[in-house]
Amino acid sequence: MLYRNYRIESSRLKKWDYKSEGIYFITICTKYMDPVFGYVNGGKMILSEIGIIVEKYWSDIKNHFSFVQLDEYVVMPNHIHGIIIISSVETLHRNVFLESKKTAVESTIMADKNQRMSKISPKKGSISAIIRTYKSICTKTVNQKFNSCIYLWQPRFYDHIIRSENDLIRIRKYIKNNPEKWNIKSK
Repeated sequence: MLYRNYRIESSRLKKWDYKSEGIYFITICTKYMDPVFGYVNGGKMILSEIGIIVEKYWSDIKNHFSFVQLDEYVVMPNHIHGIIIISSVETLHRNVFLESKKTAVESTIMADKNQRMSKISPKKGSISAIIRTYKSICTKTVNQKFNSCIYLWQPRFYDHIIRSENDLIRIRKYIKNNPEKWNIKSK
């Protein structure tokens, strides 16, 4: 039997530097679209305990990434929409892992491994790195709080680069009105 390795292509815009200054509309969905963040009642989002955690850490993103500002966002039953603004990326330094106890061979092996991982990992300061960090802390906190092993998120997220003031206004309105339209979309 012939086995093939399948690789799902990235949905990110080719030739765009996702560390660069910009305004990004982000949507992150729960695993299997499960409504674990709460429910909508009368056009208002009522957060569950997990929803409260997810909202807290979303608001906290700006405290961990000094080059990030947050704009409009909403936590919905099975996803979160938010606008992230990268205003100026900090100077990013590459850590060199050379300890005095390591031999030259060990250092070479480690450098080779780091280089391979660097090629496939989100780049420091990028939208992908920010979202990966956010998803990770939410999942870790939920699993600790509920003594469980929940896979909270779908593996990917949706992004849209906002390129005009009209686009920004339209997306802000969409995010703000999302809870009011939830029951209409759900029927």
